[in-house]
This record gives sequence, structure tokens and C-alpha cells, in this order.
Amino acid sequence: MPQTDRPLSSPTHPAIACIGGAVINRKYRSKRAILPRTSNPASLTVSYGGVARNVAENLARLGYSVSLVSALGDDVAGEVIRDHMQDLGVRMDHVTVSPDLPTAEYAAILSDDGELFSAAAAMDILDSLTPEGLESVWPSLADQAWVFAECNLPTDTLHLLLQSCRNLSVRLAVDTVSMPKAGRLPNDLTGIDVLFTNLDESGALLGRSSAAPGELVQGLLARGAANVVLTMGSEGHLVGTQGSVSHQPAISAEPVDVTGAGDALISATLHGLVRGESLERAAEIGALLAGLTVQSELDVRPELSADWLHEQANRHAQKKPES
Repeated sequence: MPQTDRPLSSPTHPAIACIGGAVINRKYRSKRAILPRTSNPASLTVSYGGVARNVAENLARLGYSVSLVSALGDDVAGEVIRDHMQDLGVRMDHVTVSPDLPTAEYAAILSDDGELFSAAAAMDILDSLTPEGLESVWPSLADQAWVFAECNLPTDTLHLLLQSCRNLSVRLAVDTVSMPKAGRLPNDLTGIDVLFTNLDESGALLGRSSAAPGELVQGLLARGAANVVLTMGSEGHLVGTQGSVSHQPAISAEPVDVTGAGDALISATLHGLVRGESLERAAEIGALLAGLTVQSELDVRPELSADWLHEQANRHAQKKPES
């Protein structure tokens, strides 16, 4: 059953915990239309990635106190990720280091127009984020204004997280990440205050791949999610609450690299909610940051700050036609 509504806003600049992947990204952008089953000339960009890590960096740049709960390998990649996050002020106390498994890596193949063509994710180390590990760090997370988690986490860990957030009324946002990993969520989504997903992932989660977008949102709300933000690429996104489903158009942008756009949307939506915006307005801010992020080769805009985002939002508002 749907959970009882509770306010999504919280004190200014609160503590936020991000639970999930911290990854090294290798992105290969084709220099021409991709031909299957053969070698394609491409340029290479290496950067920091991972859904939870990206959200943590965005939020840190927006001025929040952020803790990352993740796992890194005892290797050079893990060391550079740790140093980078600590330089941003992100707390890394709850990041474990594995002597046996390498730091997670994501390799994306992008078409010549910057759209994702295919990707491979070597994320075995994230299976070490067990329920036992979550229980050991939970006392220091339970007083966070928000907890964000993503479905790269093991199934049992996600289930325990939802239960813990339900029991203690901790605000929880979750990203489904991909079609296969969306299925790691339980049937009962009670405990999720905002579920971020897309058409394919929501269809996989509900077993209704041919359903209309609005029906998918209603199905997720019926499963217990308090609110849903469902992205539809160039068609914009839907915002679903227990009272309504509304549509917002996509932000116009010339994409350089779409990697990290969804993480940017999540981050700025949470930023808007913390500031007391409605979910509809917060998701609009999220879509704006997503549009700005796809215009960069990096997963996170390095110039991002609360003031910079506010300035970009004002510029965007001035460009919008009057209704």
C-alpha cells in the first residue's frame, strides 16, 4: 500500500548519504556512425563515475554535507577516486577497501552524436556492499535528511534499506539504474519517497513493457512509492504523486555526452526538495542540470555550485515562452 505522505523538504544544507557505486569511467565516442561487428575509430575520455558517486559529487558541489557508502579496490583507481572525493569534502569513512576485487569500471561506447550506443559495467565489487555492512554504518546514516541509493546494490541490501527507512521515517530516494537491476527492488516499494526511473526500467520492474508512461507511473505509486520521477529522454519526464501525474518537456540541449545526465537530474531534484520546492519544480531544476551536464564530456559539471545553478535557472526561465 502507498505510504503516508511526509514532507520532502528538510533544513537548509543538511547531511545527505549516497549509497552505491564509485567507478572509473572509460567513454569511447565514435568518430562516425557506428558499424556493428567491427572496429570503429573513437576518442577516449577517462573520468570518475558511478551513480552514487556522481550524485555525491553533484551534491557536494551544491554545498551539502555528503557521505558516500561504497567499496573501492586496493588499487590506483580506488586511490584516485578517494583523493578526488575527499578534496570535494565528501566523507569517505564508510567506503570499504577490498584487497581482492578491483575498483568498479564502466566502459561506454557513444555514437558520434554523443548518445549511448552500448556499455559494459564491471561492478563485482559492489556485491560486497552486504546487508551486514549496511547495518554497521546505519547508526550514522539514520539522522541524515536524505538517503540516496541505487540499484547496483545487492538485492538483500536494497530490501533491508527500504525496511530501515520505513521503520525510522528516513527520507529515501532510489534510482533503478538499468532494466536488469530494477528487478532488485522488492514488490512493495513502501519506504521510497522518490523513485527515479525511466520507461524501460519501470516497465521491467512492473512487468509491463508495453504500458503507457502514465500507467507505469500509476503502477509504481500503487506498489507503494510515494512519488515517482519517470524520464523519457527527448520526450521529457513525468512527475507522479499520490494525487496526480504531470508532464514536463525536455530541456533543449546539444549533447556532447549523455553519461551522468540522470545522476544530475537526481541531484538537482533533491537540491530543490531540500530548498522547499514542490517535486514538480524540483524535477524541473533537475532536468535543467541534466541538460547542462550532457553538454560536457564529464559526468559532473566542474563549475557546478548552488549559485551557478540558480543563475542557469534564471537564464532558462527568461528564455521560456510565456504561456
